[in-house]
This record gives sequence, structure tokens and C-alpha cells, in this order.
Amino acid sequence: MPVTETLMSMGGLSGDDFDIPHAPDMVVGLDVELTGEIEFEKFLRVEGTFEGILACELGSVYVGAHGKIVADLLNCDIVIVEGTVIGNIQA
Repeated sequence: MPVTETLMSMGGLSGDDFDIPHAPDMVVGLDVELTGEIEFEKFLRVEGTFEGILACELGSVYVGAHGKIVADLLNCDIVIVEGTVIGNIQA
């Protein structure tokens, strides 16, 4: 079960309950495979694949249903995962 469905079933939460901007600062698109380092402060949306170093700087991350991150997500404000994260999440 995706995390968002789990959250909704636990407390009736929806995407509107999170303080995430509607327009992301950066999008890793569905057909994109990106390797390297990403630093951001606001909102990252991942629909494709990212592997490397992800420096949130208290930003928010949304991993779409087809998205995949192979990295530790540290110092994030909000992390919503519908896809896959292989690594540690500190939010």
C-alpha cells in the first residue's frame, strides 16, 4: 500500500494536509534517469529515477508512483513516497 494511502487510512489525511507548494522547483521526469548530487531548499518532485546525493536543506520531497530514489534523504521537511526510496529518510 502506498504511504499516502496508509496515511489517509490512519487519520483521514490527504495531499492538502501537507504544506507543499503546488509547483515544484525541480522535477525529475518520468523517463529521466539522473545520477549525481541535487541540493534544493523548497520542493523536489521525482517521477523518474534519481541515484546519488540528495541534500534537502529542509525542503520537501514527493516521490511519485513510478518514481525511484536511491539515496539518503536527510534534513527534509516533508517526504511523501508513493514510489520507491532505497535509503534512509530523515524528515
